Amino acid sequence: KCTKLEALNVIGCGEIIDYAVCNLARNCPDMRALDLAGHESLSDASISFIVSGCLRLEYLNLSGLRNISDTVFVPAAEIAQEMESIKGTPEYLKSVRSNLRSLHLADAIYLSDASLGAIGILYSKLYVLDISNCQLVTNIGLAKLCKYCKKLKSLSASYCPRLSDKAVTYITKYCPDLETLKLSARKRSACCKKIQEKSLVKLLVKCLRLKVLE
Repeated sequence: KCTKLEALNVIGCGEIIDYAVCNLARNCPDMRALDLAGHESLSDASISFIVSGCLRLEYLNLSGLRNISDTVFVPAAEIAQEMESIKGTPEYLKSVRSNLRSLHLADAIYLSDASLGAIGILYSKLYVLDISNCQLVTNIGLAKLCKYCKKLKSLSASYCPRLSDKAVTYITKYCPDLETLKLSARKRSACCKKIQEKSLVKLLVKCLRLKVLE
C-alpha cells in the first residue's frame, strides 16, 4: 500500500523472500534507494524485477546476495539496446536505462564479465561501484564497464583474484575522475603481484582527483 515509498532499508529485518521484493518492484516504481544487503535467500527472479521495474533508483545495495547471477543484468541490458535501436520507438519507451548512481555487489560470486558489461550499458551515470569478492570478474569485464561508466568516482574491486595490471590500465584510461580505488588482495593471494608499480604510477599521474588507493 506504500506506493509512494522512495527509500527502504531491510538490513536486520529477518528473512526477506522473493515474493515480497517482486511486490515492492511492482508497487513502488518511484523507489530511489533500496538496501537488501545480506539477504542471501533472494534470487535472480526478484532482483530482476527491481532492475527492470525501479528505473528511478539512485542507490542499490545487493551486497551479500551470493545467489544472484548474470541473469539479473544481462537480459535487461539486451532489452535496453534492442529498444533503443528500433526506429520509430517513442522516446518515453526508450527510457529503459536507470539513473543509478551507487551500486553495491560485494560477494556476488556468480557475477561474471557479462554482468559488468551489462552494468555499464544500463548504468552509465554510475558514480560508485562495489564488486569486492566477485571472483569471476576479469580484466575484460572491467574494460567493458569502464568504457561506459566514465564518471566513476569510487571503485571497490578488492579480492578479485583475476584482475591484473591491465585492469589498472583500463581504469586509468577511462575513469580520470576516480577518487577512490580499492584493489586489496588477501594475504595469500597472488593478485597483488599482478599489479606492478608502473601501472600505479600512471594511475596517479592521470587520475589527479584520487584520494584513496588500497
